[in-house]
Amino acid sequence: MTENTSNKTLWVIRHGYRIDFSDPHWRDSAENPYNPPLAPVGFEQAAETGERLKSEKIDHIIASPFLRTVQTANLIAEKIGKKVILEAGLSEYLSVKDFNFKPELDDPYDLVKDYPFVDPSSGHLVDPAYPEDLDILDRRIKRTLTELTGKYGTNLLLVSHGSPLRSIFKVLFNDEREKYPPMCSLSKFHYLSGKWELEIDSDSSHLTHPDNTESAFYRERWADLAKSKES
Repeated sequence: MTENTSNKTLWVIRHGYRIDFSDPHWRDSAENPYNPPLAPVGFEQAAETGERLKSEKIDHIIASPFLRTVQTANLIAEKIGKKVILEAGLSEYLSVKDFNFKPELDDPYDLVKDYPFVDPSSGHLVDPAYPEDLDILDRRIKRTLTELTGKYGTNLLLVSHGSPLRSIFKVLFNDEREKYPPMCSLSKFHYLSGKWELEIDSDSSHLTHPDNTESAFYRERWADLAKSKES
């Protein structure tokens, strides 16, 4: 991490509730089963999260380029008046058990047509390897945090996924968590006296319908489903 982070903050959130968590048949006809959008309640969660953050000092919103994180970040950006920077270093954990290929995601210039707060020209600082194990993910997240704070400073809002968020807790706070942060819960890290302190931990009090799944993925593997669609 950079040295100019004294008295600065990082907000981190997991995307909102996913369509495949609420509709088990969504995957049956999905063109891109590895890249689900938000469910209706997920859009509600994202909007409520934006309302909660309106009065906070946030200089930049930085999101994984997966669709559900883009949708979550775009709604938050609408509420607080910031653009969304897309960063592949915050992408989903690319485990071989969940992906049998490195996913190709939407072009940012296509995304901005539907999600106008996306900055399509921002570019990526870190390109995830495929496949990853958890050690590789931890190293990817550490490098991503270093690159992001080096380029953008702090007072950042990071929108990512369950496994990368667990790595963020580990990298910043040396906290190895067993459970995934609830979707659209808020955590806030504060840098003080040379180290990161956890000020807010996975708070869902702003949500009308908080997430209680403690899940990262649906039970059937994306890789198996994608493979069956190709055959």
